[in-house]
Amino acid sequence: MNLKELKDKSTNYTFTKAQFELKEEGRLQFVQKFPRNSIANLTPDDYALGNGDDSFCYWLEFKKIHNQVIMFGIGGGNSSKFGLYKSKDGHFTRGSGKNKKILTGNELDTYFASVKTAILESLKCVEEDRIREIKQ
Repeated sequence: MNLKELKDKSTNYTFTKAQFELKEEGRLQFVQKFPRNSIANLTPDDYALGNGDDSFCYWLEFKKIHNQVIMFGIGGGNSSKFGLYKSKDGHFTRGSGKNKKILTGNELDTYFASVKTAILESLKCVEEDRIREIKQ
């Protein structure tokens, strides 16, 4: 699909009240499960994909209510988009392919602290209507 086709589709897209209410219910459940003041205290196990269906990243990508994904579908690609994930062999990992790196001990702690800091700084940008700064 080219950009023109995408633009045309977006101008005709409708989002029903029922769809909105379902997404809002999911957002509220996410916020209740992971309130902002708890993010700084997340452990790698609380955060990373690869730990079952209750982690922060699982909720963002896969969690469903009423058989619908509760957030807005950030699926696709691989787990490295979250910065940290648990690989199939059970190691906390960052990157992918040739850049894949297993993290343990202090290196894991330091790196995961930077991931949480980035999340909290991004949320602050949202609260202060500085959305364009998030990419930084």
